[in-house]
Amino acid sequence: MLFAALLAVLPALAQAGSTISGHATVYYDLTNSLCGNNDPFPSNWAETSGINSGIPYCEFHASPGQSLAQLGTNRIVAVNATAMNLDAASLCGKQVSIKDASGNEFSFSEGPLFIWDACDAARTVPIVDLSAKAFSELKGNTCSGNNPTGLTISIEDNNIWQPISKRDEKPRVRSRHFAQLD
Repeated sequence: MLFAALLAVLPALAQAGSTISGHATVYYDLTNSLCGNNDPFPSNWAETSGINSGIPYCEFHASPGQSLAQLGTNRIVAVNATAMNLDAASLCGKQVSIKDASGNEFSFSEGPLFIWDACDAARTVPIVDLSAKAFSELKGNTCSGNNPTGLTISIEDNNIWQPISKRDEKPRVRSRHFAQLD
């Protein structure tokens, strides 16, 4: 049963240009002020859990890879970890578009969302993991209640972040750092 569920989700998130129906969850908070005070997490949850210090999947091949906090953007999306393991090179940096259950396009205040991390929970469930800021805005500036469902999630065929050799622009072999395009 689990294998069948994986096969149903994996193709949908395995390439740019794909669209799935799913829901969103929250996994990091660079503001360190949203979704806390038991809404639904305790205060300072992203700092005390260490998630803001975590290295996103697309940074693992970089030397040194930067943490979510060092990258300093709330636009990062985590998607199906199996798809990322199979083809991260074609997914890292791709724009992600989300429509709510009514079909309205979500427009994040900080700009387009993009894939930069892998989500283990998304291996078997069609979800995207968002920053607390993007999650809150998607839900109408709140974190309370249930995760938003009935979303249409699309991986666009354009990169928001592109590979460069190193953030200081000196060549580095096998580095996979990316720089913002927009």
